[in-house]
Amino acid sequence: MKKNLWIWGAAACCMLLGACSEDEGGGTPAVGILNVSVTPAQSTVSYKCVVNDRLIENTNDSVQWDVTDAALSNATVMATATIGSVVYYNGEPVSAVGIQVDVTNPVTLEARDDAGNTRVYTLKVVRATTAGNEDMKIKSSVFNGFPAKESIVDYDMAYFNGKFYAIVTSVSGDMENYQLFSSLDGLTWQEVAYQTTTAGVVLPEGQTGYVIGGEGARLAVFKDKMYVLGGARTKGADKFGNAAEVSDGWFGPTPSLDEWRSYSTSDGVTFSCDTVGMKYINGDAEQPKRWLATTDMEVAVLNGRLYMKSGIQYGYGMAQTSGIYAYTENGKDWVASRPMVEGSEPSVGVAYTRGDAFFAFKGKLWMIGGFKSFASANNMTSAVYSSADGNVWTEEGRLPENMSGMMGMKVVANDHVAYMFGGQNVVETENGNVFAPQMFRSEDGVNWEPVEVPASFTARRRARVVLQENAAWLFGGITSLNTNSYAYLADGDVWTYDTWVKLIK
Repeated sequence: MKKNLWIWGAAACCMLLGACSEDEGGGTPAVGILNVSVTPAQSTVSYKCVVNDRLIENTNDSVQWDVTDAALSNATVMATATIGSVVYYNGEPVSAVGIQVDVTNPVTLEARDDAGNTRVYTLKVVRATTAGNEDMKIKSSVFNGFPAKESIVDYDMAYFNGKFYAIVTSVSGDMENYQLFSSLDGLTWQEVAYQTTTAGVVLPEGQTGYVIGGEGARLAVFKDKMYVLGGARTKGADKFGNAAEVSDGWFGPTPSLDEWRSYSTSDGVTFSCDTVGMKYINGDAEQPKRWLATTDMEVAVLNGRLYMKSGIQYGYGMAQTSGIYAYTENGKDWVASRPMVEGSEPSVGVAYTRGDAFFAFKGKLWMIGGFKSFASANNMTSAVYSSADGNVWTEEGRLPENMSGMMGMKVVANDHVAYMFGGQNVVETENGNVFAPQMFRSEDGVNWEPVEVPASFTARRRARVVLQENAAWLFGGITSLNTNSYAYLADGDVWTYDTWVKLIK
């Protein structure tokens, strides 16, 4: 009778707590877990789990689609055990206060009593597979933790080792700052006190480290490392007192870009200078690495190679389109390539195209839209190119009329579908240039269809977009139309610092 009463009481407890346990005999509560909850990092929402035999899942309270894996990788797990039992994770007790656990994959929890009796469970977090009618939403109107927006010159984002990262260039007084930030949830950013290894680096006397990044630096994730590639330093001295890079122009000092910069990290904290001992092969010979010096280039990863193309270089006292097109297989040494478009001269439509969407999708590199020479209606291209090896390119088709003349867009893709965000139509109309429809979707890279966006979403170009599992995160962008010839950053650009998330489906 006591046993039956206890089972009835435990069942009632399960109904109230969304959990269950079981009595394995002896007239006393069995060793086990009554209930578990999971709270993603920096979240105010906790998800209740159901204990079903040896499996613990949040089947009745699915984690929402826009909760990041980064937040789940640092989730707080709280558990209540049966009387006389303690719940352990990796040998550490899990109490009602909780313990930090990476729940992006199933984890093992163990209930144990003083007599040595144990019961092992698998905790598996269930994510919502649909978003209902709200598959795109704004998450924040500011970049929490960034420098003051008035001081920001440029930034780029990436997702690496379970965190979002941002490399940010800003100006304060006569100093130009190059800072790295990280975030677990894509909303709250903390500056990373990064360290730099100095082996082989020639530093000014008394200088013990160096800064990473620069104006137009780009983040890339390749072979278990994150890279900070390229960038200029033209607006002020760095924190070590190294002067801004300028040269004598026709009408006085002008921005200069004389160095190729490349830094990498395996842990997001300690960076190496990859230009030490690097080789740059152009043609049949090794060339000076400064020939790679570029900002604002596009990057993509395919078949064990990290590619970069076009971007901005400085010459004759002004910014100009770069014809860089190169790849690396080890993240350090670069090889220049002359991509061929079938039926055309070398480099037509590829290396010298600027403002296009450059990305990897379904075993190919893709390049869509953009302009040649300089940004004007006559120089825009609506061609859709692809390449299986990065060298020989094929024109697969043309963009539809509502996408013609596009530049400044960003594409992210998973194994099944690609999404294109933002962009500007450079066309000859009565009102001049206009913003393109803001989102398109493709299952083959060639055919694109418009996707509806919320009415509150502001049109933009050069948005920073990061794919994180089943969601694309859009970080800001420029809400003013480009007016210069080479689509470089200009003082009159109007930035937005909002964060949106879109379900990729």
